[in-house]
Amino acid sequence: MYPADVALKRSERRLLFFFAALPLSMLLFGTLYMVGMRLLEGEVRGFWESVGWAAETLTTTGYGSDAKWTHPLMWVLVIFVQFAGVLMVVAVFPIYLIPFFEERFEGRIPGLTASALEGRILLNRHGAAIGRLLDELDAAGLEPVVFEEDEGTARTLFRRGVNVMYGTAADAETIAAFAKASAIITNGPDDEDAAMILGVRGQGFEGPVVALVSSPAHRHPLILAGADAAYTPRHLLAAELCARADGRIAPRVGKIGKLGDELAIFDIRVLR
Repeated sequence: MYPADVALKRSERRLLFFFAALPLSMLLFGTLYMVGMRLLEGEVRGFWESVGWAAETLTTTGYGSDAKWTHPLMWVLVIFVQFAGVLMVVAVFPIYLIPFFEERFEGRIPGLTASALEGRILLNRHGAAIGRLLDELDAAGLEPVVFEEDEGTARTLFRRGVNVMYGTAADAETIAAFAKASAIITNGPDDEDAAMILGVRGQGFEGPVVALVSSPAHRHPLILAGADAAYTPRHLLAAELCARADGRIAPRVGKIGKLGDELAIFDIRVLR
């Protein structure tokens, strides 16, 4: 099931918030106006008359005969409500209405299905390392599927033509669908990856699982969870950079050989 069918989208939540805030604002400002006119101006205004004033002010439609105030605090209230109304009118289009209609008319991101993953390589959560891997898998003629929990990232990938599916990895249905893939490469947070790997192994998944971890200390726990291999992309990149820099440094270091036969040069790996 597509998650947006169950939960409200962000634009829908914003629109509902706006429709709820508008009458509450009219009630609040109308009450303040009614109390202010009675205490500061010595004039009585009814409740609905005051709410009508608040509606006229917030919608910038103007006033009728009720537009006479003498007390400075009343003028401060009137000016504040006027500016609040202008801001609400200006903000309703770019913040509430335009995103709402954009999501209504833009393409729907495919939801996760077991049939779509069957026999294909699953890439769990997009990232820099996954982006490069996608290019290599496409060049090899394979058809990877990217699973993404963040709707914004999933929609961006969908617009780029990436075969992406959107859902929640913690669901039992999602784990069962993952088990239909031919191989899994996971790039999420290390703790979530460990739970996911345990879940798919518990579903009887026997294919290869490769985990891209953020900390070297988490490599062994992820392997214990069921990963066939665990790599740290940042450290692999650092090793590659060191290997490329070694050729430039070696000629300069080699010149110190004249210090004697006792000097030797070694490459060591420094773990943080």
